[in-house]
Amino acid sequence: FDNDIFLLNLKTRRERKIKGPQGEKDALSFSPNGKYLVYLGHHNKQDAWGVEEFHPWRIDLKTGKIKNLTPKFDRQAQDLSIADIGFDFESPKVCWSRDSRAIYYQVSDEGSTVIARARMTADDPDYVFDLPGQAALFDMAGNAMAVVHAGFKNLGDIFFCPDVTAKKAAFTKLVAHNEDYLKSRELGKTKEVRFRGHDGTRLHGWLLTPPNFNPNKKYPAILEVHGGPRAQYARVFFHEMQYLAAQGFVVFFTNPHGSQGYGRTFAESIVKAWGTKDFEDVMAAADWMEQQKFIDKKRIGITGGSYGGYMTNFALGNTRRFKAGVTQRSVVDLRTFAGTSDIGYFDHMEFGGYYWQNPQGYAKMSPLTYADKIRDPLLIIHSENDMRCPMEQAEQLYAALKIRKRKVEFLRFPEESHGLSRGGRPDRRVIRLKAIAEWFKKYLMK
Repeated sequence: FDNDIFLLNLKTRRERKIKGPQGEKDALSFSPNGKYLVYLGHHNKQDAWGVEEFHPWRIDLKTGKIKNLTPKFDRQAQDLSIADIGFDFESPKVCWSRDSRAIYYQVSDEGSTVIARARMTADDPDYVFDLPGQAALFDMAGNAMAVVHAGFKNLGDIFFCPDVTAKKAAFTKLVAHNEDYLKSRELGKTKEVRFRGHDGTRLHGWLLTPPNFNPNKKYPAILEVHGGPRAQYARVFFHEMQYLAAQGFVVFFTNPHGSQGYGRTFAESIVKAWGTKDFEDVMAAADWMEQQKFIDKKRIGITGGSYGGYMTNFALGNTRRFKAGVTQRSVVDLRTFAGTSDIGYFDHMEFGGYYWQNPQGYAKMSPLTYADKIRDPLLIIHSENDMRCPMEQAEQLYAALKIRKRKVEFLRFPEESHGLSRGGRPDRRVIRLKAIAEWFKKYLMK
């Protein structure tokens, strides 16, 4: 994270270092008038995994002064919305107004990704495009802006505004991809939910019910936990969840403590404390599910990928309320993860030191510690080319459960990476989805 900015004169070939604090810097962009350079980032070199918020920083190229344009704004200047339809944490972007008085960029805010505007006067930004969902891509030409937006009922429509600086700027939908296709399919309906966590915090989630839903029936249900953990479920079409709903499951997905989109304190709350407030929030989500008359509380399962797989493992080792689980590309043992993952080199900033400095903490947070308490059926799905959560994580958990003669199966995909569910080979993505559905049908639909 020790990033510096250098300016290179193309005529003289001389370079000049911009004096200023080190830290993460992304989306560098010069103003049209040539006076400023803006970047998105922060200056905390000891940041845990994505806790410190990206803000827009302005460099005056004449004086060299650096200024945070939104110092009091408590949201991430990045798109951190999770889905499986093609948009996967695109690189941050900054666009300028023609007069160099304002910049435009993405912000993650309570289940949506919006387009924000920050002025050179340094104050809280305002939102110029805030349609619920994910403003996944955008660009500008002059003061005109085009946005690719995905929502619960669209996979990526194109919106256009001829002048976002106008007082009554308005966007028009130009292209509605897949509209006819989606109308030809019976989709589940999504309802936004707010509920209380065990500590009283107001939590956020969405309930997806099957097509032809009957509130007088009892349904099996699945709790989905997102990866990250510094990301957010959003108001976006999620193929996996729609597929499970089409099989007859009610699906509930939430943003527990540790997620982004709800402020820095909320994101930071599980640093050095995985399996505490986040696990309590998962239990609060299960409580809410059990209170719904149409959910059979004896037939609730849990699944998730990456950090969501971690939480699936952790939950099954610490409670019996889930009747089956599917863990995907998961974290199992934080100690070995630190030495084998492609991000293991800075685990110590997330987990309270290196594992030899905090062995008890690593053990307490690791799901492998509780493997002997996992009694409910578990399907393990992992990819052999996963560099983020290496295969050894899945192998450890499978061996620990198999030796104990627990109900466990292991589905491993050759050649695929950590992103199988979003960008894997299509036939393998189909196999994965069918395996998840069949596992839950076997243990939740008896």
